[in-house]
Amino acid sequence: MKRMITKILKQYGVPAVLKHGKESVSLRIFFQPSMSKSWDSMNPIVTPLGQLPGGQYLYIGPADQPIEQGDQVTVGGKHYIMRRAETYLDQNGPIYQWALCVRKGSEESWEVIL
Repeated sequence: MKRMITKILKQYGVPAVLKHGKESVSLRIFFQPSMSKSWDSMNPIVTPLGQLPGGQYLYIGPADQPIEQGDQVTVGGKHYIMRRAETYLDQNGPIYQWALCVRKGSEESWEVIL
């Protein structure tokens, strides 16, 4: 499963730069607007007009690149901060990294929702 997701990210992901601590790395990720601050973001509901509330973004990245709350990602010249980050696992270990992000400088208030 990990190899399949890695291959999909390399082929279809968007280029990004991840800043994790003092380290910056170029990688390919999936990055899209999100309606929720929790795992519910994986099952979005779009309004009849096709609108999504702004300000929140879903990050899916490679399993071998660690992420944590507070890391920064740059996509399309815009900078985002990870407000919640998790590793998705299966029985063999990490499959991919998942995070919810906000635009850097955003005044969005966040609470950890488990």
